[in-house]
Amino acid sequence: MRAAEVGVGFHSHAHRNLGKLSPAEITDDAAKGLALFAAELGVPPECFAFPFGHYGSYSVEAISTLKEQGLEMFFTTELGRTPAHSANPISRIVIHPEDDTQSFRRKLYGGYDWVGKLRQVGYSFAGRLSRTRAK
Repeated sequence: MRAAEVGVGFHSHAHRNLGKLSPAEITDDAAKGLALFAAELGVPPECFAFPFGHYGSYSVEAISTLKEQGLEMFFTTELGRTPAHSANPISRIVIHPEDDTQSFRRKLYGGYDWVGKLRQVGYSFAGRLSRTRAK
């Protein structure tokens, strides 16, 4: 795959929600997974896709901790567009086979960015609700 210039990134060792882990737990998970990655593939990864990938499944601390492990680029499953040179993880635009040219154009130019923002509100509300119930 490397010879064909296919990029391969890292997705964690244990596939846990990094938004709920301490920096020490993130470091431990990353160290185990990165060692296996490098041993099996012969190169360290530069990119990381967050397990679960939604708002609340990562934090500023998680990104900082993973940067300390040598990772440079981060991906989410959040719907939307990430501005160039943004410090935020990279979100996605999902293109479906049934999308026509107009749908593709709307996605490309931000016509559906509101959906990602709405999901962010939903995840934020769900997080507050679960913390309230835990009390």
